[in-house]
Amino acid sequence: MRPSHITHIKSKLRLFILKCRLAHSVLAAATGFYCSYVWSNAMIQVESMLEVADNSGARRVQCIKVLGGSHRRYASVGDIIKVTVKEAIPRGRVKKGDVMNAVVVRTKKGVRRPDGSVLRFDDNAAVLLNQNKAPIATRIFGPVTRELRGDQFMKIVSLAPEVL
Repeated sequence: MRPSHITHIKSKLRLFILKCRLAHSVLAAATGFYCSYVWSNAMIQVESMLEVADNSGARRVQCIKVLGGSHRRYASVGDIIKVTVKEAIPRGRVKKGDVMNAVVVRTKKGVRRPDGSVLRFDDNAAVLLNQNKAPIATRIFGPVTRELRGDQFMKIVSLAPEVL
């Protein structure tokens, strides 16, 4: 194919995607139903740096894998990721270089709610987990979202000072 044909196909594809997004947002506004799987509010990917929102001893972590699928690329609030500790305090529970699981509790991208509102934060933050998916820490710093309020992360919600 000639380069002009490829450009034409790309522009048609962009137009189709815009029409699909518009139709999806109109449907969501009319019915109150929002499908986060179709248009995910992805923010965290491999090599993303996150603040640690607990007192485990880590200060910053880096995402090394998004869990939950063989080729999953992005994680948002409530997703479990594999992280490595990049900065830690001297006498903390975790050390620099430790590899562990974490759950994303805040993102700059934001969380879209079924009512159409979007909740955004100033930082990307995670809470470190042990092998049983329970938080390592005894305190959580900063707000967390209601989306964590499932069977898996009720401990994090109960430790958090504020749930938005």
